[in-house]
Amino acid sequence: MDEHLTTTVDAGYYRRVLVRGLRVVLVCVALGVALGLVVFTVLPRTYTSTASLLVTSTGASGTSSVGEWTVDDEVNLDTEAQLVTSAEVVDRALTSLGDQADASTVADQVSVQVPSNTTVLSITYSAETPELAQAGAEAFAQAYLDSRRSVAQEDVDQRISTLQDQLESARTEQATLQRQADRAGGAEAASLQAEVQAAAAAASDLAQSVSSLRSILITPGRVINQAEVPDGPTSPQALLVLGSTTALGLLVGLLLAAWREKARPRLVEGQDVERETGLSVVLDLPTHPATPSESLGHTDEVVTAREWRRFLSGLDTDRVLLVPGDDRADALACGTALAWQAARRGRPVRLVLEQLPEDGGLPVPAGATGSSLVWDMVDGAPVGVWSGSSGGGTVTVVGHDGDLATLLGTTDGDADPDTDSSTPAPAPADDTLVVLVAGAEGELTEAVGVADGAAALLVIAGGASAASVQTHLPTHLVADGRLRGALLHRLPARRVVPVVVGALAPDDAEDAPVPAGDAVTVLPIAALHGAGPDEAADDSRGADDLPMDEDVDADQDDEAPIEADEDTEDTEGADEQPEPAGRA
Repeated sequence: MDEHLTTTVDAGYYRRVLVRGLRVVLVCVALGVALGLVVFTVLPRTYTSTASLLVTSTGASGTSSVGEWTVDDEVNLDTEAQLVTSAEVVDRALTSLGDQADASTVADQVSVQVPSNTTVLSITYSAETPELAQAGAEAFAQAYLDSRRSVAQEDVDQRISTLQDQLESARTEQATLQRQADRAGGAEAASLQAEVQAAAAAASDLAQSVSSLRSILITPGRVINQAEVPDGPTSPQALLVLGSTTALGLLVGLLLAAWREKARPRLVEGQDVERETGLSVVLDLPTHPATPSESLGHTDEVVTAREWRRFLSGLDTDRVLLVPGDDRADALACGTALAWQAARRGRPVRLVLEQLPEDGGLPVPAGATGSSLVWDMVDGAPVGVWSGSSGGGTVTVVGHDGDLATLLGTTDGDADPDTDSSTPAPAPADDTLVVLVAGAEGELTEAVGVADGAAALLVIAGGASAASVQTHLPTHLVADGRLRGALLHRLPARRVVPVVVGALAPDDAEDAPVPAGDAVTVLPIAALHGAGPDEAADDSRGADDLPMDEDVDADQDDEAPIEADEDTEDTEGADEQPEPAGRA
């Protein structure tokens, strides 16, 4: 029956993802925020400090020819920015910082920015402490200026040394020519004297150039903004970390919600049941069938009454089988509510239970708080009579311990009384509505074939997974066409569901007390279930043996409850039935 489970995305898919997956999304967002806080706390703090330098020409850029010294006013800041992290500058900064900096990472801790349309370098240093960040920025700024001054001074010194060598050569040549001119005479002497004057002029120019170079003032630049101690860390940034992890949690939550709605759809509304299982929702209860009337809102009360009235008025059969469609489906509460709704309209009802409740009671439908349930043992099988002031009919509760055909009134009448098993309850009248509640074992579901015309309903608890319902789907009822649809109910708002607790009648069924008026003793129905005739006779004690005070009037309030089992609360007399005991 896997064809009932669809894999296509319908128009309401994204709405269901957002609405039903809201809790998952919120949890993931909360986890994302928590993760962000942890990351923000664990990440090491980084402090930065910045020093700004005004870069100017050093005043010693080069010469075009001997004796013609020029000054280049253009400074390439992109080149200067790269020089800040050069090996020479880093070595000078390490010398200044000493043991405070790591030589292997110090170059990665400095960065340089060049503001647009300026000749300014912004040197930023990152460190683990505010003081070290300030010291690093100052050290690199000063190391850069010192390196730039040193390079410029070395260039000037080199040029001075070259010019001095040329000057010495010029003077030596001048002296040589002068000696030659002094020994020569005539025209040769005049020619040599001219050469001596030329050499003297060249030496004078070289001497002037050397003097000019020595007078140059090296100006590598200056600090215009000193590095300051930062007030706080620059990383990690709280908004960035929390925003990133929150966005990640939101994304994960949406993906999980979408995946869950796609891979594990849940049946919350009637449309979900029809879409995922292919079954029509015959009865859609807005609350749990055993929700007390005082706990129902006006809208839920009106919708619940309308749903029951519509279902009973359109019921075309006198046999209804309720099959639990998942592990949380409360078929017993639905069957009990259906029986009570039919009985309060004056119709006799027989409630056939595959599994008797172990706590000795039935879930109380809305409006049945004044009811009472009296159990008796007939031929070793438990039979209960459930009635109350709120309804006009009576519900006979029968445990599925006898022949199902006899319980339903479908025997052929030719059976041999010597071989047939005892009938635990008389066959129902023609107008009796038989409500069969199947259990987890499915015995009643398999045996319902003897009930011709029985309408089967799959009971589904709101929020059940489609895969679980698919597992519990009775395929033979689907194949026979007897599965009319689904009955959808919601889970109780609380774990405690009110119950009407059964009381054990006297040993003689004919002397059984009137359920609505007599005080009865509360005993666990587990003592009856599965007990043989002899054991049942021991449990079915007479009225004189009941553990009640003989001097207490039956019409007064019973204040002395009998301890049953751990799950059975103290229950008062029949006159106090409006406040039934609860079970977990």
